[in-house]
Amino acid sequence: MVKIKDSRLFQCFKLQHVAMYGVLICY
Repeated sequence: MVKIKDSRLFQCFKLQHVAMYGVLICY
């Protein structure tokens, strides 16, 4: 996996852990 440096990607990653729908919000 690519290194996550962007804050946006980081928030996206957190959403995935918080809720499954985080992936949809990410993309």
